[in-house]
Amino acid sequence: MEPETLYIVGESRTNLDNAITKMYGSFYIAFELEAQTGKVVDLGCTHSLEITERFLRKIFMGHSLETDYNELERELTRRYYGSSQKAVLASMKDAYKKYQFAKLKLNTL
Repeated sequence: MEPETLYIVGESRTNLDNAITKMYGSFYIAFELEAQTGKVVDLGCTHSLEITERFLRKIFMGHSLETDYNELERELTRRYYGSSQKAVLASMKDAYKKYQFAKLKLNTL
C-alpha cells in the first residue's frame, strides 16, 4: 500500500526585478510529501526557466523536510545561485512550517 501523502505549498517573495515576480507575483514551491515522514514524493515550482524546477527536483526528491531540512538548506545555499535563492529558502521554510501544522492536525483527527 502506498503511503498517505500531503500537498504543501511554500510561498515567498522574490526581488521586484526577478522574472518570477513579474510573471507570478510570488515564488511558490509545491511539495507532495509522505504524511508521516515528510519525504518529498513530487515537487513543482513557479519558474521562468524549466531548468529551475528540474534543478530543485534533483535537490529535494527523496529527502525529507522533517529530517533533512538542515541538509537541504545547506545544499541550496551551496549549489543554487539563481537570483531567487533567498525566495527558495524562504519557501522551503514556509512549507516546513505548514507540514508541521498538517502533521499535527492529522495526528489529532
